[in-house]
Amino acid sequence: MTEVARRAWWSVAGWALFQLTLTSVPTSVLPSGFDHPWDLAAHLALYTVLGALIARAAALGDVSPRALARIGLLVACGAALDEFHQRYIPGRDPSVLDWAVDLVGSGAGMALGARIMRSKVSLWLR
Repeated sequence: MTEVARRAWWSVAGWALFQLTLTSVPTSVLPSGFDHPWDLAAHLALYTVLGALIARAAALGDVSPRALARIGLLVACGAALDEFHQRYIPGRDPSVLDWAVDLVGSGAGMALGARIMRSKVSLWLR
Protein backbone atom coordinates (compact mmCIF):
# COMPACT_ATOMS: atom_id res chain seq x y z
CA MET A 1 0.00 0.00 0.00
CA THR A 2 1.33 3.40 -0.92
CA GLU A 3 1.81 6.20 1.59
CA VAL A 4 -0.95 8.20 -0.12
CA ALA A 5 -3.40 5.31 0.24
CA ARG A 6 -2.38 4.79 3.88
CA ARG A 7 -3.06 8.46 4.66
CA ALA A 8 -6.41 8.19 2.89
CA TRP A 9 -7.44 5.25 5.08
CA TRP A 10 -6.28 7.18 8.17
CA SER A 11 -8.63 10.00 7.13
CA VAL A 12 -11.48 7.45 6.98
CA ALA A 13 -10.60 6.25 10.48
CA GLY A 14 -10.37 9.81 11.75
CA TRP A 15 -13.76 10.73 10.32
CA ALA A 16 -15.33 7.58 11.77
CA LEU A 17 -13.88 8.45 15.19
CA PHE A 18 -15.21 12.00 14.84
CA GLN A 19 -18.69 10.60 14.07
CA LEU A 20 -18.56 8.23 17.03
CA THR A 21 -17.58 11.12 19.27
CA LEU A 22 -20.48 13.23 18.02
CA THR A 23 -23.00 10.45 18.54
CA SER A 24 -21.73 9.95 22.09
CA VAL A 25 -22.68 13.47 23.14
CA PRO A 26 -25.75 13.58 25.44
CA THR A 27 -28.70 15.57 24.08
CA SER A 28 -28.46 17.96 27.02
CA VAL A 29 -25.25 19.32 25.48
CA LEU A 30 -26.73 19.75 21.99
CA PRO A 31 -28.39 23.00 20.89
CA SER A 32 -32.13 23.04 21.50
CA GLY A 33 -34.31 22.35 18.50
CA PHE A 34 -31.92 19.78 17.01
CA ASP A 35 -34.68 17.26 16.34
CA HIS A 36 -36.23 15.71 13.26
CA PRO A 37 -35.57 16.53 10.42
CA TRP A 38 -32.29 18.21 11.39
CA ASP A 39 -30.85 15.12 12.99
CA LEU A 40 -31.65 13.14 9.84
CA ALA A 41 -29.84 15.75 7.77
CA ALA A 42 -26.85 15.44 10.11
CA HIS A 43 -26.85 11.64 9.75
CA LEU A 44 -27.05 11.94 5.98
CA ALA A 45 -24.23 14.48 5.81
CA LEU A 46 -21.90 12.61 8.18
CA TYR A 47 -22.30 9.28 6.42
CA THR A 48 -22.10 10.82 2.95
CA VAL A 49 -18.70 12.26 3.86
CA LEU A 50 -17.66 8.89 5.31
CA GLY A 51 -18.71 7.12 2.11
CA ALA A 52 -16.85 9.61 -0.07
CA LEU A 53 -13.70 9.23 2.04
CA ILE A 54 -13.96 5.45 1.74
CA ALA A 55 -14.34 5.68 -2.03
CA ARG A 56 -11.29 7.96 -2.22
CA ALA A 57 -9.17 5.62 -0.09
CA ALA A 58 -10.35 2.60 -2.05
CA ALA A 59 -9.47 4.25 -5.36
CA LEU A 60 -6.04 5.30 -4.13
CA GLY A 61 -5.38 1.83 -2.72
CA ASP A 62 -6.66 -0.12 -5.73
CA VAL A 63 -9.31 -1.89 -3.65
CA SER A 64 -11.35 -4.41 -5.63
CA PRO A 65 -15.13 -3.93 -6.06
CA ARG A 66 -15.73 -7.05 -3.96
CA ALA A 67 -13.60 -5.69 -1.11
CA LEU A 68 -15.39 -2.34 -1.41
CA ALA A 69 -18.74 -4.13 -1.06
CA ARG A 70 -17.44 -5.79 2.13
CA ILE A 71 -16.37 -2.39 3.41
CA GLY A 72 -19.90 -1.15 2.71
CA LEU A 73 -21.29 -4.01 4.81
CA LEU A 74 -18.83 -3.12 7.56
CA VAL A 75 -20.09 0.49 7.48
CA ALA A 76 -23.69 -0.77 7.72
CA CYS A 77 -22.79 -2.90 10.75
CA GLY A 78 -20.88 -0.01 12.31
CA ALA A 79 -23.86 2.31 11.82
CA ALA A 80 -26.14 -0.26 13.48
CA LEU A 81 -23.74 -0.60 16.42
CA ASP A 82 -23.58 3.19 16.67
CA GLU A 83 -27.37 3.35 16.88
CA PHE A 84 -27.37 0.59 19.51
CA HIS A 85 -24.72 2.31 21.62
CA GLN A 86 -26.92 5.41 21.76
CA ARG A 87 -29.22 3.47 24.13
CA TYR A 88 -26.63 4.19 26.80
CA ILE A 89 -26.21 7.92 26.07
CA PRO A 90 -28.48 10.17 28.17
CA GLY A 91 -31.29 11.61 26.05
CA ARG A 92 -30.48 9.52 23.00
CA ASP A 93 -32.24 6.52 21.59
CA PRO A 94 -31.56 4.08 18.76
CA SER A 95 -33.59 4.54 15.61
CA VAL A 96 -34.06 2.32 12.59
CA LEU A 97 -34.84 5.44 10.56
CA ASP A 98 -31.50 6.99 11.54
CA TRP A 99 -29.77 3.76 10.56
CA ALA A 100 -31.54 3.73 7.19
CA VAL A 101 -30.46 7.32 6.56
CA ASP A 102 -26.90 6.34 7.51
CA LEU A 103 -27.01 3.60 4.87
CA VAL A 104 -28.38 5.95 2.22
CA GLY A 105 -25.73 8.53 3.06
CA SER A 106 -22.82 6.09 3.00
CA GLY A 107 -24.01 4.53 -0.24
CA ALA A 108 -24.49 7.92 -1.88
CA GLY A 109 -21.10 9.07 -0.63
CA MET A 110 -19.38 5.96 -1.93
CA ALA A 111 -21.06 6.31 -5.33
CA LEU A 112 -20.29 10.02 -5.56
CA GLY A 113 -16.74 9.51 -4.33
CA ALA A 114 -16.11 6.72 -6.83
CA ARG A 115 -17.40 8.92 -9.64
CA ILE A 116 -15.20 11.82 -8.54
CA MET A 117 -12.15 9.56 -8.30
CA ARG A 118 -12.72 8.49 -11.93
CA SER A 119 -12.80 12.13 -13.05
CA LYS A 120 -10.06 14.70 -13.55
CA VAL A 121 -10.92 16.18 -10.16
CA SER A 122 -9.19 13.16 -8.59
CA LEU A 123 -5.84 14.67 -9.51
CA TRP A 124 -6.43 17.21 -6.74
CA LEU A 125 -7.52 14.58 -4.22
CA ARG A 126 -4.35 12.53 -4.09
